[in-house]
Amino acid sequence: MAEQRLGIKRKTHRREDARASLADAEFSAIRKSVLRSHGWRCAVCGWKSEGEDGPTHLQVHHIDDDHHNNQESNLEPLCPLDHAYHHLGCDAPSHGGHVGWASQMRVAYLPGLSPADLNLLHMALGAALADPSTAPVAQAIYRLLEVSTLVVKDGWGSHKAKDFAAAMERMTPEQYAHRKVDDLRVLYDWPIVQQMGEVWKKDYPMLSARSWAQHKR
Repeated sequence: MAEQRLGIKRKTHRREDARASLADAEFSAIRKSVLRSHGWRCAVCGWKSEGEDGPTHLQVHHIDDDHHNNQESNLEPLCPLDHAYHHLGCDAPSHGGHVGWASQMRVAYLPGLSPADLNLLHMALGAALADPSTAPVAQAIYRLLEVSTLVVKDGWGSHKAKDFAAAMERMTPEQYAHRKVDDLRVLYDWPIVQQMGEVWKKDYPMLSARSWAQHKR
């Protein structure tokens, strides 16, 4: 499994690679096999998005950041939220489905919450917004999460993901390898939270917000 820490693409991007079409053809040929071998689940949070005979919301990530290395051992499925951790400063769409959300991502200090759990919480909050009975609670939880971005802004001077990406771009390879970001997480802006809530409802229709009250203990 790829290391789930805030990061950027430091190797050659497809847009600047004259041989990108060949690498992409190899990637396309093996992508479905990778998804199938992982049971159509995100390698970080376990999100399942079945796509054997239809579309999937999962994306496939190059673990070593080299899009020419399309060995199956170098590829793993990630949900869009987990995938974006590895492309912190990227606003451009990429081959394989990464949509480029850098301008809608803030950095938060949340050492007690793993990236996987926070991303599942994002999706649950998005799903809760669709129901009037749960939307106020979702909004209140999100406001609490926003406080953790202010801690980052006070300590680092900015909580914008693109500012962190720019700082990482200036690091030497050794500095980047030892970057101290283990307690930092990504908080996605409301439009992304809402979008991922819709994904939740498509992949898990039985877990709609309207059914949650039935499962209270």
